[in-house]
Amino acid sequence: MLKKPVDIFAPATLLAKRIREGEITSLELVTACLEQIEKHNGVVNAVVILLAEQALARAHSADKALAGGEVWGPLHGVPLTVKESWDVKGLPSTFGLVSLRDNIAGEDALAVSRLKAAGAILVGKTNVPPHLGDWQTIHPDYGTTRNPWDVARTPGGSSGGSAAALASGFSALEIGSDIGGSIRMPAHYCGVYGHKPSYGLVPGRGHGQPGKSAPADITVYGPLSRSAADLDLALGLLAQPDTQAWPAWRVELDSPAPRMGKHFRVGVWANDSRFPVDNEISAAILEAAESLRRAGVEVEPLARPDFTSGECYEVYVHLLRGATSARQNDKEFAANRAAVAQLAADDKSYRALSLRGNVLTHRDWLGYQQRRYGLIEAWRAYFARFDFLLCPAASTTAFTLFDNVPKEARYLEVNGRRQPSANDYFWLGLSSAAYLPATTLPIALSSSGLPIGAQIIGRFGADRACIALADIVERVHHRFATPPMFTQTAE
Repeated sequence: MLKKPVDIFAPATLLAKRIREGEITSLELVTACLEQIEKHNGVVNAVVILLAEQALARAHSADKALAGGEVWGPLHGVPLTVKESWDVKGLPSTFGLVSLRDNIAGEDALAVSRLKAAGAILVGKTNVPPHLGDWQTIHPDYGTTRNPWDVARTPGGSSGGSAAALASGFSALEIGSDIGGSIRMPAHYCGVYGHKPSYGLVPGRGHGQPGKSAPADITVYGPLSRSAADLDLALGLLAQPDTQAWPAWRVELDSPAPRMGKHFRVGVWANDSRFPVDNEISAAILEAAESLRRAGVEVEPLARPDFTSGECYEVYVHLLRGATSARQNDKEFAANRAAVAQLAADDKSYRALSLRGNVLTHRDWLGYQQRRYGLIEAWRAYFARFDFLLCPAASTTAFTLFDNVPKEARYLEVNGRRQPSANDYFWLGLSSAAYLPATTLPIALSSSGLPIGAQIIGRFGADRACIALADIVERVHHRFATPPMFTQTAE
């Protein structure tokens, strides 16, 4: 009797269950993923460091252990890839930079070691852009990663290789990082799930360039997957204190149950006059909200926190660029200071805000920090009445790849009008500026067949609750779909 083919597009939690129950072996699953990489990675270019021999040997050990009654953990035998910027012992972590080609890790990052300890099998590392600083994933050595839904388009960035690998069936779970949408944009563009945790929840030890071990403002670390349940499992493994740094800390996340009565209460921000969203995306947000309403969730279509979109955008971009300003060398810093001196006082374009953020004095940064806490207070008032905000992750579906066009000069067509691509920092900054968790999930396919995602933003510490609402959407509205370029379909 012929065996049923291994479903490489199934969720990690289901694959782990099938391994434990003997339906498949880890070796069969890892082999199937490696065959998928061999067949399709030449086009997608998501996996840039492949550990085929090591993964097969570890899968064999996993099966041998299971046969002896030993289960390594909840991810026993499940294939994992990790964003290239995470340290893996003996492998380079380049952060997309030629200058870090020889930056070889001496040990695994804490997040990587935790997933390995849970039984996951590392099959490779996935592509990133320079400085992890783009919504395209184009590495100077590894080349361009492409969206498996349309290889002329971006998979997002900076965790673009991560999301493309999951959507392509190359692995079952990923871990990324996010300061400017680096988990959420790829999840939205590739039709997978991603969770940006509450700030500080997941330790980043082993995710930093040499000599830069201090935690960065806004930056967080979290999982990407093909289901909400996978996010929940991975978060439980990752969201533990780093005992080397904060031995007295203890994680106590919100319950994933409603706080105000029997049902979750959800506000919706589907579009914005200053930062417009493609009509298909805003309609998909409202359709997902309607599915939630029919499922018993309380939905208020116009509920949102009490601040202006312009204020949130301005505060976030200044703080974001302040957080990344150490990337400049002295010459670049001096040039940016000179450019700021030439700006009109009322120039609020992304270029102007970014330039000012790059050269903020500490006194000015403190001023924006106070404005940040104004946003935080507005969110606190909002979360006294609602559990979540449902909103877009970006203004469009995955855009066609740009060739040598800097981010501040890129424009996207939104409802027939050219809009700066940097407008998407507004939707990403809603949660990031205030340190809040945000789960990105697929909610529809566009008329052109591209994934549409949404963000679920919750109060600080409500990470599991955000994922719980994503699970409801997955059950009653839409779930991960396999890109048409692959013949195998997911269950």
